[in-house]
Formats: sequence, C-alpha cells, structure tokens
Amino acid sequence: MKQKNQSRAYQRGKSAAKIWKRIKVNLRSLDNKCVAKARSLKLPAWIGHIPMAILSLVMLLAIVFGGMIIASSAVFIGALILLVGGAFSPIEETLPDEDEMINTSYKSPNEYRADGEFGPGWYAGNYKVKDDY
Repeated sequence: MKQKNQSRAYQRGKSAAKIWKRIKVNLRSLDNKCVAKARSLKLPAWIGHIPMAILSLVMLLAIVFGGMIIASSAVFIGALILLVGGAFSPIEETLPDEDEMINTSYKSPNEYRADGEFGPGWYAGNYKVKDDY
C-alpha cells in the first residue's frame, strides 16, 4: 500500500514538473521575443523585460485580490446566515420574562437596612426608601 501511494505521489510530482517546465519555457520565449523587439527598435534590452515584470505583477495581484474576494464572500455568506437565523427566531425567546422586568428585590449599593429616625427599613443616606415589612 505504501509503495502504491508513493508511486502515485511520484507521478503527480512528475506531471507538476512537466507543467512547470512548459510554463517556464513559454515565459522565457515570450521574454526573449520582447527583448528582441526592444533591440530591433534600438532601445535598451532591459526595456524588453518590462512586459514580463508587469505580467508577473498582474498575476500576483490577481492571486491576492482573488483570495480577498473569496474571503469576503465567505464572511458575507456567514453574516447572511446569522441574519436569516435571527430573523426567524420566535420573539418570545428574545423578550425577558415579566418577573425579570419587575424585579423589586434589587437593592442599590447605597441602600442599607437600619433602624433610623423614621423607623426600621431600608435607607439610602438620610432618606427611607422602603419599609422593612
């Protein structure tokens, strides 16, 4: 089994090397044609390399921006899924219960229980907030 997988990997590597060699030969021949054209127009040879540099830059930018487009599409689809999922959720689940809304057991940090001048109860400063009973 291991030999079989290695053989397949070897074949894939061979085909990838063949494709790369073909691409490299085509790009070099295109570069040589551009340099020859620049020399025939009595221009310096380095000017003939400019089209290949521009082609390389365009290919690099296409890869980068293509990746950005794919990533932003994935984020957009995820946002749509979350929005649609939230739009169809029942409204009762999103509203708090009445018991939670009318919670009279909450005490401010400034309130304290004491037997003040107005009798026993909850006080905030010198003011009686609520009776004790």
